[in-house]
Amino acid sequence: MHGAATVADRAVTPRKSAAENATGDTIVIVVNNAGKGLIDLAASKCGASMSSVILETTVQGAKKLPEKNNVDILKLKMHVIKNNEIAFILNPKTGMVNRPLGFITIGEPSEKVRRVIEVYKVNSQK
Repeated sequence: MHGAATVADRAVTPRKSAAENATGDTIVIVVNNAGKGLIDLAASKCGASMSSVILETTVQGAKKLPEKNNVDILKLKMHVIKNNEIAFILNPKTGMVNRPLGFITIGEPSEKVRRVIEVYKVNSQK
């Protein structure tokens, strides 16, 4: 799992042991940012990337990075594990914003990644 610190901090890391126990898999978490995580996914460096914004915004972020990438939004699938209210302190007019926390895969995930995503979905609702 490569990508957004918000997802890693609020959803993935706190439930990592439970997910590993439930699936029998070792979960490696690399925090960089959502765009870089998406580039890593496209380069097959991870099974899923982590994002705390909508898919379109993540793709736009990846395209702004200096790494060459050919991220095709039509092949991506967002797996929301939790919706999270985030307050933007610098702009009081913005108020609370509901943002998805989730994983992105290219098409349907492998069976191993699907199991991990499902465990996170269940455990994030608790």
